[in-house]
Amino acid sequence: MKQQRIHTILKDLASRSASGEPRAMVPHCLSRYWLMFSKLCQTRSYHGSGPNPICYQEIAAFASLTGEQLRASDVALLRAMDEAWIMSAYKSMGGPQKKPLAPLTPAIFDSMF
Repeated sequence: MKQQRIHTILKDLASRSASGEPRAMVPHCLSRYWLMFSKLCQTRSYHGSGPNPICYQEIAAFASLTGEQLRASDVALLRAMDEAWIMSAYKSMGGPQKKPLAPLTPAIFDSMF
């Protein structure tokens, strides 16, 4: 299966999961990624406005504790799934969508303190 198609399928599954839509069948060849993502989601933290993204440290700890051998492309795929999940979760909550950050200027930095 081509890498782009894998990303599309798994991101769609993650998005459906976050929005509460009925889950589609996970192709057997992708079940490893879906199971890893599901386990990582169980450790997800939340803040006042909703869920936090899964960070690299959590993925590294997961890989270390479970013995999973993750390549850079596996981590990128898990992060893409998480981004789709987060976007769908916020959309279903009616909350903020992910917005691009403005560049940090000296004036913005000074206004924070």
